[in-house]
Amino acid sequence: MTARRVFAALTWMAMIWLLGCGSVGYQTASGGPDGSAVGSSGNVGGFTDGTTSSAEQPAPDVPEAEIGPHSILVGDMNLNGVADAADVLILRRIAAGLQEPPPNRYPDVTGDGEVGEADVAMVEKAVTGQERWPIRSIGSALALDIAPELGGIRDGYSPEPVEIPADRRFTVDLWALEMTQFDGCTIRVDLGTQPGIRIDDIREGPFMTSAGAQVQFDAEIDGDGATITCRIPSAEDMTLPRGEGVIAHIDLTPIAPGSETTITLTPMGGNDAGEADGSHLTMHGALVRVASE
Repeated sequence: MTARRVFAALTWMAMIWLLGCGSVGYQTASGGPDGSAVGSSGNVGGFTDGTTSSAEQPAPDVPEAEIGPHSILVGDMNLNGVADAADVLILRRIAAGLQEPPPNRYPDVTGDGEVGEADVAMVEKAVTGQERWPIRSIGSALALDIAPELGGIRDGYSPEPVEIPADRRFTVDLWALEMTQFDGCTIRVDLGTQPGIRIDDIREGPFMTSAGAQVQFDAEIDGDGATITCRIPSAEDMTLPRGEGVIAHIDLTPIAPGSETTITLTPMGGNDAGEADGSHLTMHGALVRVASE
């Protein structure tokens, strides 16, 4: 073989080796240079590296819903939406065994099933700007926003009662939070056996129609509660509502001054499609106090 042919053969081998490497991709589980999550196929930020055939491409994952203004934040122990010294104090007391976690609060910041110094440290860093905030949320939930027209009270997640004037009708908004593929639910709104308030009317909110779909909305008021059904009958091949929004406006009237009423939410039986039956959603009711006359 002449020197010219040897050189040509080596050149072709080098080209074949370079082509076999493909374009640059990040294969490690720790992600690319910007910290983006990376799958086993070398995808960074949703873009493929061109080495996977169309037959091997996995179905695209449904994007996670973003944390919204009404999201229930882990580590927010005083429910004011920000990380502050009060959150750190409560978490430190819980970690030391001096206090039980308050109802409807989520102190397990790290998600390891325990509350300890690691949780306290993360919130402390969030307070000083060394850790992002929100650190995380509890995810999909149905929650009540008590009397949104009364000064924007947003206390539906709190065990503390929200005081309502005894001489006026008020509204509770039923919120869907951090939904990704929400095709509806059926839930029971219960006021207990001796409520101090009465449900007068239930009106459809804008969330279910936000994606342009036709919605079945029914509300049946019976005695000391109501059953709300909101469902997209033909959810296949449709863009479903995601994110957060109001499912229903519940109009109530005080009937017993000085009373306290616990409003509970309970998912009713449904199908197993996505989030339709609501069984895996976190349900947050509220405690309403009617002011004394």
